[in-house]
Amino acid sequence: MATDPPERTGKRRGAAKASEAASAREKRAMLERLLDKGLVMVHLDARLPGVAVPKNLKDDPHLRLNLSWRFHIPDFTIDNAHVFASLSFGGVPFPCDIPWRAVFAMSSQVSDEAYLWPDHLPPELWAGLAAAETAARADEAPRDPDGEGDRDGEARPDSGPDDADAPDAPASRPSLRVVGGDGQRRSERRGVLRRVK
Repeated sequence: MATDPPERTGKRRGAAKASEAASAREKRAMLERLLDKGLVMVHLDARLPGVAVPKNLKDDPHLRLNLSWRFHIPDFTIDNAHVFASLSFGGVPFPCDIPWRAVFAMSSQVSDEAYLWPDHLPPELWAGLAAAETAARADEAPRDPDGEGDRDGEARPDSGPDDADAPDAPASRPSLRVVGGDGQRRSERRGVLRRVK
């Protein structure tokens, strides 16, 4: 079995560390920017090494923690390695340590901005994200509620004056989803999840 020469694996490890460091700086800057606006929900995989949360939450692949400057947490610190803050769980404070590699998404509760780092998304959440993408595409597809549309793309004949009085279809609820690589929203709905590379 062939193995890579030590200098090659060393270069890969160095590149991976540089990539992790860049990702940590990016997440830090994003969190600080969102915190300046108000309440931020940080999405993390609590199972990863280095994460310190209450024992009953340690096995959660999608733990959500709320952070805000307005909480006036005395030990709230953010640096290039992690976020540290004593947070309250059921009225009991717990010193939480969140390394950046555990954070895979952030969402502002004020501006409806949401960001996803797909490379850090736990594998079991990929299926849910794919299902949400499929549902979002279905929501955006042209609707033909009674199935009478023409398959050649021609418009269905007007069924009469009562159509104007028909109630509108219920609005779909907002959803989070990954946006295209160009950073453009696929729709004007609020709550769009932006992919961060």
